[in-house]
Amino acid sequence: MRTRKVEKREPKEKKKRVCVYARVSTNHLNQEDSLEMQKSYYEELIIANKEWDYVGIYYDRGKTGTKETRPGFQKMIADVRAGKIDFILVKSISRFARNTITVLKFARELKEIGVGIFFEKENLNTLTGEGEMLLSVLASIAQEESRSISKNIKWRIKKKFEQGEAISSVYWLLGYQRDEYGDLVIVPEEAEAVRTIFDWYLSGMGIKAICIKLDMLGIQTVKGGLWAEKTIQGMLKNEKYKGDFHLQKKYTPEGNVNCPQYNHGEVDSFYITGNHPAIIESKKWDRVQEMIEERQKKYGYKAEEKKKYQNRYPLSGMLFCSKCGAPLYRKKSMAKGEEFIYWVCANRLKHGETECNGVWMNEKELREHKITEPTIVKEEIINGKKCYHYTSKEKFSERKQQKEGRRKNGQNSGILQGINRPRRTVIQL
Repeated sequence: MRTRKVEKREPKEKKKRVCVYARVSTNHLNQEDSLEMQKSYYEELIIANKEWDYVGIYYDRGKTGTKETRPGFQKMIADVRAGKIDFILVKSISRFARNTITVLKFARELKEIGVGIFFEKENLNTLTGEGEMLLSVLASIAQEESRSISKNIKWRIKKKFEQGEAISSVYWLLGYQRDEYGDLVIVPEEAEAVRTIFDWYLSGMGIKAICIKLDMLGIQTVKGGLWAEKTIQGMLKNEKYKGDFHLQKKYTPEGNVNCPQYNHGEVDSFYITGNHPAIIESKKWDRVQEMIEERQKKYGYKAEEKKKYQNRYPLSGMLFCSKCGAPLYRKKSMAKGEEFIYWVCANRLKHGETECNGVWMNEKELREHKITEPTIVKEEIINGKKCYHYTSKEKFSERKQQKEGRRKNGQNSGILQGINRPRRTVIQL
């Protein structure tokens, strides 16, 4: 009888599915080069490791690390939760997030399901025993660094304001464009439309009547659409049309990235006179402001009453149309002797479906959802029935800004340079 030994087979270790996360904070070309270098470097690194399988790279352009609502970041986390990724490589903690809470929240969640994050700069693996303690300290440093950078940027902007250098976008400003030096110059055909609007108002025409007449004459907005009363109101009050520039009308409170608020004295603001060629004479502009105030007094307008009116229902000012971005208004009607309450897109209500065929929904639909923040409502017809989707306005805006940012490529905002400029007066308010 012969006995043969059968050797034990060692099971083959399953390769780890590894991905990369990269983030650059701006859309500038040098940052684009940085992103491409990260892609190339990590792809080669993962492919060279026989124990790893390269899943791909997730990235975000022009997104702040203080927010977790980044498209690339969220896609990566979703794939991890779906079991598609075992390990994540990141250049540094600050590229993953500049918020201690966000870093620890996701590091702990992923660790619980056996997925680690390796931060190359800090040489830190979240699956190791000392990983979380070190991560807490280093994430706090990254968050403080972000605050310091933000303060430095705000300081530099304030200094430029004090020197009369304006930082603003003129993309939606009818009547002006920038020349090769970044200065504001008049667009003659658009300027004529601006003068017409001011003249009509001075002649006693109401804002709604101005909108209707402009649409009838085929004069379009700078976006190429129909006119809204809010647009005319903003133009009539815009000091840029008399050649001046009011800087810091809005400001971003500490910790509220991408959430600017109107400045009512919370921070310094600056007023530059004679910044660029005027479309409207100063006396005429001042007379328009007097007429606006007179009409407000005549019709009993008060800012606090307007605010009270706008917020008289729990969802007032909270719902917005996904197609045009206009707010949804709450309306009532009678049907078969019963009161019917619905919410409708403001543009659709004022101008009809030719302007926007957006949201028109029964209030009962909203009672099923707990809405606590500004929300974009999208209406779709599925199998012959109306269906509604709800998205945080902040997330919706970030996605839209990302798309527009790539299209504009930074050409419509920046510093208005002071080359060959006449002397101007800057008044701190």
